[in-house]
Formats: sequence, C-alpha cells, structure tokens
Amino acid sequence: MRVYLDKDSKGKMRFITIHMPIKLSSQEEDEKLTEKLRKILEMPYFVNNRGSWLDLIVKSSWDALGIDLFDCSSLKAAIERFTEKAYLYLNRAKV
Repeated sequence: MRVYLDKDSKGKMRFITIHMPIKLSSQEEDEKLTEKLRKILEMPYFVNNRGSWLDLIVKSSWDALGIDLFDCSSLKAAIERFTEKAYLYLNRAKV
C-alpha cells in the first residue's frame, strides 16, 4: 500500500492518492481482471495494469474522503475503507 499527498496548482497539499499494487499469476489474468474492473469501478477509484501487476487506486481531495491530516486516525480509517472497498470490487470482478 502506498499513500501519496498531492499538491494542487498553488503548491498546497490538497489531494491524496492511495495505491494498492496486487501481484497476479500472469499478464493474461491481469488484463482480464483489469477489463472487468474498469466496467464496475466508480470514481474516484480506478485501475491500471502493469504486466502481471494490477494497481487499484483512489485519488481524491482530503475533504471528499473525510481525512484530517492532523489526525492520524482519520487517515488510517480512509486507508481501511479503501482496502475494504478494493476487496469488494476484486470479488465482484472475479465472479
């Protein structure tokens, strides 16, 4: 899991990107799962494939995800929500 704090056009940190790389058994499996996920993912979630790696990503403003950077528990809660939602999407796509 990777978390990036992104700056806006004025140089202030306003956005967050949470990135979950997932290793799959083959590039073919990755391509099939990526295609299914692209059909069911809703914004701000999206998917990217890199060979046999699949990346599930959420990119949004802190406010939209309910994150207060001065409160570690809100960041932890946002990451946990992303992880739970990512697994729900993965389970839906594998059916």
